[in-house]
Amino acid sequence: MAKLGFRTINEMVGHSEVLHMREDLRTAKTDNIDLGLILTPAHHLRHGVATYNVRKQDHKLHVRLDNKLIAESELALEK
Repeated sequence: MAKLGFRTINEMVGHSEVLHMREDLRTAKTDNIDLGLILTPAHHLRHGVATYNVRKQDHKLHVRLDNKLIAESELALEK
């Protein structure tokens, strides 16, 4: 992270321009893969678009079934 010039993960958000394919990982199967379109930053496609923490989200995680199943399985998980 520091080698890329970032101090925090939040600073990294939206900066896909620092990502590059490692040449030592290229094979015949990966030669034709172009991730450029996927990794194009949103602000290059639409100027002024927000890319980070634009609105508060509530996923209601406190009422998810996972929490109930984990609580009910706690005794078995501890063994």
